[in-house]
Amino acid sequence: MKDYFTLLIVIAVLGIVIQPILIANRLTRLRNKVRELEADIDVALEKRYDLLKKQYSIVKMYMSHESQTLIEMIKLRRGMSHEEQENAMKGMNDIASRINASFEAYPNLRSTENVLALQRSCDDVEEHLQAARRLYNAGATDYNNLCTTFPACLVATVTGHKQVEYFKADESKRKDFDAF
Repeated sequence: MKDYFTLLIVIAVLGIVIQPILIANRLTRLRNKVRELEADIDVALEKRYDLLKKQYSIVKMYMSHESQTLIEMIKLRRGMSHEEQENAMKGMNDIASRINASFEAYPNLRSTENVLALQRSCDDVEEHLQAARRLYNAGATDYNNLCTTFPACLVATVTGHKQVEYFKADESKRKDFDAF
């Protein structure tokens, strides 16, 4: 009977020691997944940048355009913090709208096959970027949930795991379109 009681104590102690290790490992795996998903957003942003640059080159062939637009695009490179990425996305949206306005001002430019192909590519990239943001937010939710639920929150605090930010819509895009 004494051996049975000792065995139960050993199993309980092992459970108490092993559980935090398992939780810490899961937190680390989820944090790494969130980092990977954030890198996927960087990839999509870089692809978007490259397409915008190509569109700009085509537009530039048909008209003289301010060099400031290209300079702004170059500043919006990858390797940014979460907040810088959101600001870059706002800037690229602005640049893309200026390029689209240029297409509208030059109907011949809008109808060329190269421009149409680039516009389709941009649509694909935008969809990919939206999907990457949604995946990031889903990964962030999983990680944040683990960081804030008991007993994992205790392990998260001890091991320095902190919640991550979500990607949010630009404030101007949250408003209804009131041009009508």
